[in-house]
Amino acid sequence: MTRYAVTYGADFLAAARATYPDSRGMQYSGPTFHEFMALPVRSAKFAFANNWDNLPSEMGGAARLVILEPAGAFGPIVFYAVLVDRPTGSVVEIAGFEEDRDYWATFVDPDDPDG
Repeated sequence: MTRYAVTYGADFLAAARATYPDSRGMQYSGPTFHEFMALPVRSAKFAFANNWDNLPSEMGGAARLVILEPAGAFGPIVFYAVLVDRPTGSVVEIAGFEEDRDYWATFVDPDDPDG
């Protein structure tokens, strides 16, 4: 089994920062960028690093994906990564993600009079 180093692509980091602010405030009470990187991204990074060869592939094997189940404040998330050849060796680069941000809204609270 090959273990790969994992990096983050510029587009991935830009999308993550645009989706998750650095802090909460009056306008936003959801997960922060730090929490996103520490929880679901860390899990995806571990899977890409340690299980690359067994992950579902996209584009004929050049890209793989990791699907994370809902956890905490995060709904289901799909992470995409590509294997990049560098002079120092092959590296997995997390290239993007898709989160179902409306996942928790699909549950109806029977005790909520407005629901």
